[in-house]
Amino acid sequence: MIDISRLDVNDQELTRGRLVEVGRRGALGFIASGIGALLGGCNLFGVTIRYRLTVEVETRDGLRTGSGVRQATIQPNYAPGYAVSYSARGEAIVIDLPGGPIFILRNNRQNADYSARILSLRAAEVGRSLGISDQDWRAKWAALKRDRTPWVLPRWIQPAVAARPPSDGYPTIVEFEDLRKPRSVRLIDPDGFRGGFKIKRIVAQVTDEPITVGLTKRLPWLKTLQGGLDGSRSIITGVLASEIRTGSFTTER
Repeated sequence: MIDISRLDVNDQELTRGRLVEVGRRGALGFIASGIGALLGGCNLFGVTIRYRLTVEVETRDGLRTGSGVRQATIQPNYAPGYAVSYSARGEAIVIDLPGGPIFILRNNRQNADYSARILSLRAAEVGRSLGISDQDWRAKWAALKRDRTPWVLPRWIQPAVAARPPSDGYPTIVEFEDLRKPRSVRLIDPDGFRGGFKIKRIVAQVTDEPITVGLTKRLPWLKTLQGGLDGSRSIITGVLASEIRTGSFTTER
């Protein structure tokens, strides 16, 4: 964040003259542009979007669904080599099924920022339909924020480099052998589980609704457990309960 008061001090130290007034005008212009961005529906540094994710599951007894509202933000990243950074808020989506509930996590095992990055595909589609340059990420996301058309998430995402394998388009899905024991977590295969269940589709739609909360009522250990589901502070590769972190379930504790 730019420290406006610091700008004046530097200008005085560097110029001790007419450029002091220029520095002040620049600071005022910075403030004015920020106000304009806020009034335009974006924050000063990026674009924040809320969207409802609805998951449909085919079961032996018919279709079951669950949904929740999440929030994603894209903003400039001033680190070398990175144009933007992503962040997200929200909770895992719970779907009650025969045999116990399943949890659609905030991320997937390939991408910790999945809940935000998955919107980039849709933002690119909306941007192209409006003639917006692929390089203008702010305009694309602002256009997506205004668009309320539902879209279906891809099962697999084709890479930009043909030699690489496709990446998973779905978030990680898990269940527990015992809900009281986070270490009992097990992965769910979205293409088939429990002898005939599978994810039919996942639909996203931009919304103004508040972020869905309340997961700690189903999983009370989320209130106190930190790090991995096994309590590990650092990730232990090959140990599922360590690889899956409590932050994959919620940011709203």
